[in-house]
Amino acid sequence: MTTDIEQLQARTRYLEARLVKAGEERRLAQVKCRELEARCQNLERELARLRNQADTADVLDRMGSSAEALAREIEGQQNNGGQS
Repeated sequence: MTTDIEQLQARTRYLEARLVKAGEERRLAQVKCRELEARCQNLERELARLRNQADTADVLDRMGSSAEALAREIEGQQNNGGQS
């Protein structure tokens, strides 16, 4: 009978230790999850910033193309006007 009680006590200690370890692992997983969420938010902000830069670059590129076309048109008018 004492052996049964000792076995049960040993099993209880083992299960309690497993429970403590599982709790520690859970806390570590929660910390890791928060770190990953923060990294994800930083990446989302960086993506938004890069998209904004790309939009700005696209607008500037179109403005540059328009300016070049306008310059060619003005140059053509000046050349035509000078030949008359």
